[in-house]
Amino acid sequence: MRALRGVWSRWLVCTYCALPALGQVSSHPQAELIDRIEFHGNTAFTDDELRTLLQTRIAQRGVFHRLLRVYFLHLRRNPATPSSLLQYLQRYLAELEAELPAFDPRTAAADEETIRRFYMQQGFHKAHVKATFLKESDGTRVLRFSITEGPAARIDTVVYAGLQELPRDIQTQLQRYQRLRSGARFREPALIEEAEAIQRFLREHGYPHASYQRPQIFIFPERNTDSIVIYFSPGPRQRFGEVEFRETTTNAPPLTERIRRFCLEFQPGQWYDIRAVERTRLRLLRLGVFEVVRIDATASPNDSTVELLITTRYRRFHDALLSANIYRTPLESAPNIGIEAHVSALNLFGGAEKGSVFGQLSLRDLFGAWERKQLEYEFQVGVGLALPYVHRRLGVQSQLSYGTRFLASPLQLEALSLQVRLPVEFAPWTWMTTSELAISIRAERPLHYRQAAAAADTVPQLASFLRQYERLYTYTANGQRLLPPSDITISLTMGADHRDHPATPTAGHVALWSTELGGLGVIGLAQYLRTQLLLLGFTPLTPRTVLAAKLRTGRIWWRNRAHSYVPYDRHFFAGGANSIRGWASRSLWDPVSGGIGAQPSPLASYIGAALLVEGSIELRWRFPSLPLGFLSPYINNLVMVTFVDWGNAYNRLTPELYGTATLSDIVRNLALSAGIGWGYLTDVGPIRIDAAFRLHDPMNRTAPWFFQRPASLRRWTLHLGLGYAF
Repeated sequence: MRALRGVWSRWLVCTYCALPALGQVSSHPQAELIDRIEFHGNTAFTDDELRTLLQTRIAQRGVFHRLLRVYFLHLRRNPATPSSLLQYLQRYLAELEAELPAFDPRTAAADEETIRRFYMQQGFHKAHVKATFLKESDGTRVLRFSITEGPAARIDTVVYAGLQELPRDIQTQLQRYQRLRSGARFREPALIEEAEAIQRFLREHGYPHASYQRPQIFIFPERNTDSIVIYFSPGPRQRFGEVEFRETTTNAPPLTERIRRFCLEFQPGQWYDIRAVERTRLRLLRLGVFEVVRIDATASPNDSTVELLITTRYRRFHDALLSANIYRTPLESAPNIGIEAHVSALNLFGGAEKGSVFGQLSLRDLFGAWERKQLEYEFQVGVGLALPYVHRRLGVQSQLSYGTRFLASPLQLEALSLQVRLPVEFAPWTWMTTSELAISIRAERPLHYRQAAAAADTVPQLASFLRQYERLYTYTANGQRLLPPSDITISLTMGADHRDHPATPTAGHVALWSTELGGLGVIGLAQYLRTQLLLLGFTPLTPRTVLAAKLRTGRIWWRNRAHSYVPYDRHFFAGGANSIRGWASRSLWDPVSGGIGAQPSPLASYIGAALLVEGSIELRWRFPSLPLGFLSPYINNLVMVTFVDWGNAYNRLTPELYGTATLSDIVRNLALSAGIGWGYLTDVGPIRIDAAFRLHDPMNRTAPWFFQRPASLRRWTLHLGLGYAF
């Protein structure tokens, strides 16, 4: 054992002593590897901008490669190491080293020319670039690009040829796109961008074949100025003509002519507009029945119209899927985990209809369940039918589902629901982007209510919380029947989503408003009016930093409180991974109108609030690319956030507590938390972990502020989330 300990001691010492030597010894000495690339003399452009132009790359050894080199060096110093092992390691290291990019004078010369050409395109016509490969005193091998930029050229004149014969109104509008002026610095990318903008404008106003030739640039070295001529070929101005559909169908019915015409964003006789063509293609793809949609202009018998050929390829019409998923709902501001089986069929009757049958078993709000010591899960089965268009911009979606939700044991909620939604598409030039009218008929009944009520007798404060379930229990003949419906509602949602990306936005805003009326007619027990407003904003501060802000408010007006109830999934709750992150999901409430006191029970998490106020400010930062070999792309997907959340939920939905919060209570009992988060970007947003501590805790009556509580900074609330918090 003593000898074995000696071997391990020598192994650890060798490893520790070898770490500073990483990167200094090459197993492939004839290859001149590059350790660093640097630029001297560049002032108009940063090193990062120039580095992206190069073909030459520095040698980035992976972790395994570097560790293998360490052990090879120390094994070679040990006389007892078998020569066959050294030869094998040396050959293997030589293969690894041969795969690394090495200095190549021809590639360096090509990079010289690339940088010089780049400077030329940016107006530095007298720029000189020289690449030098050198070794520093510590052995570091450096490829240095020495740059003499010289003065930037200025624009003398710009001539737009070929536009003189256009109608006067078109020429007047084109002046907005002709931004290059005499005296401005010459930049070829700006010139190409302007030519593309003019070509795009022409194609939006009746010129489908508009094009331009590559700009001709005349350089006058003695004056260091440039004259520019851009030749445009507008072609004839044309209107939309006939449209032909060419489809490759399968054994399913082909798409009807009516639905295809609904997707057209133009009418014959209108001036050609490429935007209408692009929107038509997008609407056809949104039907969900096509795998490929292509729209081409075809030869027309006259020059006044342009005919279009729309070629489509159908996708598979039947699909079956069994999957595990992670998702979240507005009710639980935390991730849920589920298993779903889904069978669907497309284009059932030739109108792009989609029919589906599904079943799902899910665990709800795992982190909140951990704190409440109650596992909550739901089982649901259902069928759905969706018609994308019953009119030009109006669709219909319907779903019939049955499910059981297991709340705090032993209380369960059984539900049978029918929902019909009418989504409306807005014209593309409007600020509003979405609107939906929905009608929902739901039948609910509480199961094992008497056992839950008996368990609540030990906590007197909970008696009022179960009262509305008692009304539902009585309405369903003591839980013996599910019908007639207990809830009939109509809702309207309107929104504008102008984010640059739905999952990882860096700019833009969202405004979403909804209102819902429960209690239509004499059937049903639910009687309420619910409204909600959500505002989101995103502003880029740097290419890798985004400032995001959220404001969310909601209010429920409860009618006939003594003889009605508000369905559980319409309640407002505060706290969670997408709410105020200093608290677990559904665990934050106003102490005045919450009515729980300091001894909350798990059952209290199932009676929500009638008033919600939430806000957040979040700073999001994405890690830069670092020279870490194979780890570089993974590091580049890491994100970090710092945030401040505030808000609370008020007016518990019980007859005694509803409406008891005053304006003073709302302001005084705003909860405040701050924290930090880390995440890894995926296609649907980051998988993130947030940690938050409570700056102001209104539920702590004796010491609400963090500086009043000993060791308050040691108590953090952790959340696992999918996607950004908002």
